[in-house]
Amino acid sequence: MHTKKGLFLFRKNRALGILRLALTAALTAPLLVPPAAEAQETATVVEFIPFTVEGMSAEEGMVIEDLVRDHIKKIKNILLVFPGVDGPGSRSNIDYVFQGKIYNEDDTYILQIDVLDSRTHTQNTWTSGYRSSSDMALKAPAINYLSLLGSAIAERPQSTEDAENIIPEKLWGRWQGTEGIEQVFFFPGGHGRAYFSRGASMELAYRIEGKKIIVEQKSKNDPRYYQVPAPVADALAAAAEPKRWELSLYAGSHLRGLLFETAADYEGADIIRLRSGSVRKAEWTKSTR
Repeated sequence: MHTKKGLFLFRKNRALGILRLALTAALTAPLLVPPAAEAQETATVVEFIPFTVEGMSAEEGMVIEDLVRDHIKKIKNILLVFPGVDGPGSRSNIDYVFQGKIYNEDDTYILQIDVLDSRTHTQNTWTSGYRSSSDMALKAPAINYLSLLGSAIAERPQSTEDAENIIPEKLWGRWQGTEGIEQVFFFPGGHGRAYFSRGASMELAYRIEGKKIIVEQKSKNDPRYYQVPAPVADALAAAAEPKRWELSLYAGSHLRGLLFETAADYEGADIIRLRSGSVRKAEWTKSTR
């Protein structure tokens, strides 16, 4: 006779066993490679961000993440790099940021894939629903999201301007911000300060890596850093990771790139979930006054 605890463990282990079988079957299945990826003469560098998982066990989420990652590795001329693993210098060569979210909605498992172009700062998104975690494991490697990555590469517009070499003197002074930032000041010695529209200020540190400037938050979180309702801003201030910008210089007076931060999904003042590693576009313009 099974105890309740024993029955729970049996069901959990059985479910994970089915999931691993699905993973094995999917990994040994033939992989359809998008023609766009085959056409690349040089490797396209894709940064793979760990998945955000809600409504599924962490172990099941890791299996799905491993499945997706291993299939992307098989695409010809795609080079995967990982945050905190490949070293800070590798970020200056990243072409795309690939991130996934798994969550449960109305008893349906949702897989969302976001592909961000680090040069044009555009985003392609694909979502699909599944009956179970094992169903997701079997169908996640479908051509749909692989085509999403391949199409992003194929449709990437030709650059009309190139990022410039950055010397510190070009940065010093005042910049007009976005994302709720009124002004940014860069000073000699790798430090700066941002002023937010809600009245807060943020200490910054910056460094130059190749043709990119990496700007990092050094101040303690303040609810006024977030353009959301007060209860949500309080929760973000308590739990969010420091903001980080990765920007390139164009035409001597425009910094464009990506903001990496913790974001919140919410309804009214109610938080549904916090998402670390969220990415969005950012642009700062040098002030002439």
